[in-house]
Amino acid sequence: MQNEELMQFFKTFVDVERLKLVGVLAQGPVTLQELTAHLQMPGSEVLRHLEQLLETGLVQATRGQAGADVFELQPQMLEEMAKRQFARARAQAPPIVDRRQIPHDFTEEERKVLLNYTLPNGEIKQIPLQPKKQQILIRY
Repeated sequence: MQNEELMQFFKTFVDVERLKLVGVLAQGPVTLQELTAHLQMPGSEVLRHLEQLLETGLVQATRGQAGADVFELQPQMLEEMAKRQFARARAQAPPIVDRRQIPHDFTEEERKVLLNYTLPNGEIKQIPLQPKKQQILIRY
């Protein structure tokens, strides 16, 4: 189930034309005629993209006053889908183990410098420009 939703998410947003369509829908509800005019695409192609978005629940269609379907983006669906995917990814990711061995005689300021300029595995990720901070890394 979770992999299906993720695949559906990527299938939905892999197409550039569909992303353009979502961009137009993000501005407010529109009809098929307005979409085809704005995107300068054939109605059949716009409908194909809309069907994909309707299937995922990211777009909702309602009957307008003139009898034409009005399409509206459902941003809360996209937000919920993204939250579920990120929550799953966090749950499956192994915890990051901090392997830095900061000497006990380091002050709190020196510890902060080390945390800012080193990776959890202990490697230096960046050399600071300030000589004082460089000295802290050298002592480390």
